[in-house]
Amino acid sequence: GSGALIHFAGDKSGVPVYSQPVYGDDWSLPKYEGLPYEPQINHLPVFGLKQDDKAFFAVIEEGEGIADIRADVIRGTNKHNIVFAGFNTLPRVIVRDDDAEVTVYQKRIYRGPAQVRYFFLEDEEADYVGMAGRYRDYLADRLNLQRITSDCIPFFMEAVGVITKLRPVMGVPRLVSVPMTRFSQAKQMTSELLQGGISNLRVRYTGWLQGGLTHIYPNRVRIDRVLGSREDLNDLRDYLEAYGVEFFPDVGFLNVYRNTLFDGFSPSRDAARFLNRLVAKKYEYDEVTLRADTAKFDYILSPRRLDRLVDSFWSDYKAHRMKGISLTMMGDQVNSDFREDPDRLIDRQQAVDILEEQLAKLSGEYGLEVLVTGGNAYTLPYTQNIIGMPIRSTKYGLADEEVPFYQIVAHGFFNYAGPPINLAADVRKAMLKTIETGAGIYFKWVYAEPSVLKGTEFDYLYDAHYGQWRELALEFYAEANAALAGVQGERIVGHEKLQKDVYQTTYSNGTAVIVNYGKSSVRVDDIIVTGQGYRVIEGGKYE
Repeated sequence: GSGALIHFAGDKSGVPVYSQPVYGDDWSLPKYEGLPYEPQINHLPVFGLKQDDKAFFAVIEEGEGIADIRADVIRGTNKHNIVFAGFNTLPRVIVRDDDAEVTVYQKRIYRGPAQVRYFFLEDEEADYVGMAGRYRDYLADRLNLQRITSDCIPFFMEAVGVITKLRPVMGVPRLVSVPMTRFSQAKQMTSELLQGGISNLRVRYTGWLQGGLTHIYPNRVRIDRVLGSREDLNDLRDYLEAYGVEFFPDVGFLNVYRNTLFDGFSPSRDAARFLNRLVAKKYEYDEVTLRADTAKFDYILSPRRLDRLVDSFWSDYKAHRMKGISLTMMGDQVNSDFREDPDRLIDRQQAVDILEEQLAKLSGEYGLEVLVTGGNAYTLPYTQNIIGMPIRSTKYGLADEEVPFYQIVAHGFFNYAGPPINLAADVRKAMLKTIETGAGIYFKWVYAEPSVLKGTEFDYLYDAHYGQWRELALEFYAEANAALAGVQGERIVGHEKLQKDVYQTTYSNGTAVIVNYGKSSVRVDDIIVTGQGYRVIEGGKYE
């Protein structure tokens, strides 16, 4: 997630060792049972250890696609607190058939490089802020990152275009497209936000391709016509460009949501393979039993087919003269293709390399501004826009404390935001987390009445009605922009927990923000921070 600390002290004898893959799960390794919680991804291939005033910090430079980060504390036969990188060079899976079990291995071992670079830190630099700062400098030097020059915080507006719903057509139930935000309505929403004082507005449009949020195979640009005509889409594009609003129409390349006749997708040819050689599918899981629902799945595209698919999509997309693109999944999903033929097999590190090649092509050769979700490290050279950046950790058993490590790395160089504020379980805490982490604001909206979502797989959007949230969004943007506008290009140089539920973030220009998540007011030195509020300290004054 955003980052987590494991303290040496405490009884953790009954807690399992921490071991999680870099870039999250490989969905081409079959999973027949879900988890009772949603694990956050390790987006950054880094780890570190601190004791007293000394520390080391490590970056997995090569082979990170097959790496796990592992950690444990002193217990039993383990005489040291440890954290290190392991490399899974030969993935395996146990296949069960009646009473028999057979272990199936990847057809060839990974033979590429594995490289970890260590940094040694001392004194004030020997903590998680110092580690994040060292990684930020490492990235800035290697990737030639440029400082953000904007004088106001970014506001990411996602407009959801089409959902699908089962409806009777001539007496036969069929999936039909239901418009949630038409092109003209997205234009109206944008206009109202601009008139309401929103600056640095960035619009992501999901569900605009045929089939909506679960669009068909994107080897061409097929607009879902219930949203409007091509001319209506061009009018929206031109309007946003005229007002300096960056526009990111969204497409999902890595998962194929449905297989329809004549869409150009063949599961036998284009889908990846599980280790058991079956066609790879990403299943949904029953919320009660946690078992995979084999009737609800997306196909996992083979990384080998990605280059051709991106080129085919671009051949149509360029005619629309879009300057940006949103890439669902390419920033938070990496999948292998475990083909029987070793020469056709794509291991996970090869999949990382293929993703990076496509990102380089889209942002370089095709000249597009790229927006990604999540933000795996391989995306960072090719984007300045990251949404859905984790703002919390998964809180695994060994972890004692969550910290905004990723945000400390990113601030001043990337426009980023956490998950949609309006879909948070506690909206005020999500707002405070935005202030604490120096993030942009992200709202996910539909224009149509949300009652049409009832009985669909998209009912999680029930609380995403634009009209319900507009005024609160305008108020919060004004509030957050007043607090954070002056630090957009600044680095985060300090972060600490002052007391329970109270945190302070300090920027390179001396500005500090104290956030109080508790319900009661607290005193910090000679100032009072109200319950579920914050204070800005700038130039020695309390704002």
